[in-house]
Amino acid sequence: MNLISGLFMHLDDAKRAVSGLTQLGIATQHIQLIFDEHQDHKCHDFHLLHGLMNTQESAELAKSELASTLQVQGMPQDEAALYAEAVMLGGALVTVQLTANQEDLVADTLAYSRAINLDCEQAMFATI
Repeated sequence: MNLISGLFMHLDDAKRAVSGLTQLGIATQHIQLIFDEHQDHKCHDFHLLHGLMNTQESAELAKSELASTLQVQGMPQDEAALYAEAVMLGGALVTVQLTANQEDLVADTLAYSRAINLDCEQAMFATI
């Protein structure tokens, strides 16, 4: 299976993408919505990022754990670190495990739901 990801600036857009993916027939067990519950989100559905974020040390640990989890799922190390940083800064990440023949449809659905282009926005999430 392949991993495809979409990063969203707003949780509602990410949730819309998840809804669109399930309507396409993507099994919910193949979809993850990851966000930091300590950011200013109104809803905590699909929350998968656990751990206390009340100190800088715990934030760094959570970011490292998220990056490691993404790598285990098949994401390259540098991309995983960037996505983890974006989530810590308030982004919402949707990941989908899928077969090769689903990639275009899933990518189109994520883009339609306003996923940002990570290559274009990388500087926004770069660690200082």
